[in-house]
Amino acid sequence: MVLCYEHGKLSEQQTYLEALLLEQSAAPVISIVGAGGKTTTALYLAQEYIRMKVPVAVTTSTHMQVWDEPWFLLEESKEFFQQILKREGQVWFGLPVEIKNETGRIPAEDIRKMQSVSRVFFKYVADRKIPIIIEADGARRMPCKAPGEQEPVLYPETTDVLAVYGLDAVGRPIREVCFRSETVAEILEKEESEYLTPEDIAKLALSRQGGRKNVLSDQRYCVILNKADDQSRLEMAESICGEIKSRENVQVIVTAHS
Repeated sequence: MVLCYEHGKLSEQQTYLEALLLEQSAAPVISIVGAGGKTTTALYLAQEYIRMKVPVAVTTSTHMQVWDEPWFLLEESKEFFQQILKREGQVWFGLPVEIKNETGRIPAEDIRKMQSVSRVFFKYVADRKIPIIIEADGARRMPCKAPGEQEPVLYPETTDVLAVYGLDAVGRPIREVCFRSETVAEILEKEESEYLTPEDIAKLALSRQGGRKNVLSDQRYCVILNKADDQSRLEMAESICGEIKSRENVQVIVTAHS
């Protein structure tokens, strides 16, 4: 399900690309920020490009989950990049992350996370003039967040910024559902023990310390309200859309994936 808020109501769209007004963009560089569905949003967008027979690349400017799929590339190899892109129609690329736990270093292949590639290799990909989707910050699996001091990491090539918010955060205490809850409370001028409201989501989405942090004037900014998987959340999403649109002319879409 993909809904777009237009003329005071939600209307169903055929695709994410249509709802986000990306269909006519030949080679957008799309950075996804926020919480509550960034990776899944990247997956849906990539699948839509593949169905259109448009080659697409997906990466991260921070860290991102890795799956056991043939379209992942965990090294800076131009040759392998082209091979995977030709074979799969998509390449999810990054460098393996190594972390330590109490038993010592874990081999990178067991981590299932990747980190950003060098600027040189990213420029190589960008020069291919294909759509690039970037997961640009982390949220520790929380449905809502405020960016950290060094977040989000938006590459200068970014043309579109998508800020994702999980509707399952609404109606629950800020400290329970928000990554960096102290910062969220500060932006909202509330206590961490207070409950997150639809108006709070709108305020976070439009805040220059929240969803719009580091977004430049020449970068398109869109809001995705995710997890609208029942009637009450749909009504909640419509309320948030109205609140956002009453303040600024920002594209807002509503989705329902986990």
